[in-house]
Amino acid sequence: MNVGSLIHRSKSRRPGGRRTRRFTLSAAAQRLLNLCLIFTGLFTFVIYIPFFPVAFLEWFAGNQLFRVFLLLFDVMLVLHYTAGGRWRWFAAALIILLVLFTEAVCYTPMIGSTFNGNSADRVKVLTFNVRFFFPGYFQNTLKWNDVDLACFEEVKKKDVPSNLFGNDSEKNGYYAWFGEIAPGAEDGLLIISKKPIELTERIRCPSLRDEERFIYIVKTRMRGRLVNVVGLHLEPVSLKEGLRGAVSSWAMRLKQARLTAAAARRLEGPVIIVGDFNSTPTDRVVRTLKRGFRDAGREAGKFPGSTWHQDAPVLRIDYILYRGFKAASDVRLFRYGHSDHMFYMVDLYQ
Repeated sequence: MNVGSLIHRSKSRRPGGRRTRRFTLSAAAQRLLNLCLIFTGLFTFVIYIPFFPVAFLEWFAGNQLFRVFLLLFDVMLVLHYTAGGRWRWFAAALIILLVLFTEAVCYTPMIGSTFNGNSADRVKVLTFNVRFFFPGYFQNTLKWNDVDLACFEEVKKKDVPSNLFGNDSEKNGYYAWFGEIAPGAEDGLLIISKKPIELTERIRCPSLRDEERFIYIVKTRMRGRLVNVVGLHLEPVSLKEGLRGAVSSWAMRLKQARLTAAAARRLEGPVIIVGDFNSTPTDRVVRTLKRGFRDAGREAGKFPGSTWHQDAPVLRIDYILYRGFKAASDVRLFRYGHSDHMFYMVDLYQ
């Protein structure tokens, strides 16, 4: 089948006598576009089927970049069906367009926001997948920005000295706590706070790369209140086994997210979920974790709010979710040369 068989060209005369050329699609081309619309609808709605994640579809159908493509493609279909007067197909395409547009508005940071609260009630939270941890640099970053809580992912155990903030943590202003990401792993989570940190729960999750993967819940005081902090680094995307590995790692992230969400919802008082989710906002993984929590990046960030890759930020995969605070304000994203992620910092007001 060639292009000529899909497109018909016809000539007509305008009232003024000028000839015009019109191009119309053949019946085969119309059927092809209708089939494209059906698949667009499938990819749009599959991520919302409750309790029935279709892993081989969702690992890419839930990706926000792919959904932007679906939105643009559906706009073209709406215009096509409008011009051709195919109103039933137009109605179907319009419904899909409304869902995708609403989704984009709900999950994408827009213009940012500033909450005019009392500085005494402000809590500065930072998350960053470091890859390479340099104690002196990060100590200064925390102090310069007056950070109250920080969660660093992929920190090598050997890079964290036992006296990271000196022998007197109270005098130096910060306390540090390290937890390995898996049994015997070289890397893990480093949580830093201005007040002592107490481990309250270690969630054991299944994992592809390791025997099991750990997610930690700690307690620390912020501005006089006891706050629960859930620190996590969900299963990385695995491309070593090709498509099968990508789909399997997505399914594992969903299992880890469900275990984390169940534990977080049981916690009493203020809760902050912070870390690298390895998933975009429209993904079922993130939507599972967000139930009952607010997304600081969505509320207070500026478009597009992407945290990866720092050389060309196109995806938002790092998050700070919260409950028990009034509002989020002043999201800041900045680069650090030794990681592919962006520094992500936000103010939470009590």
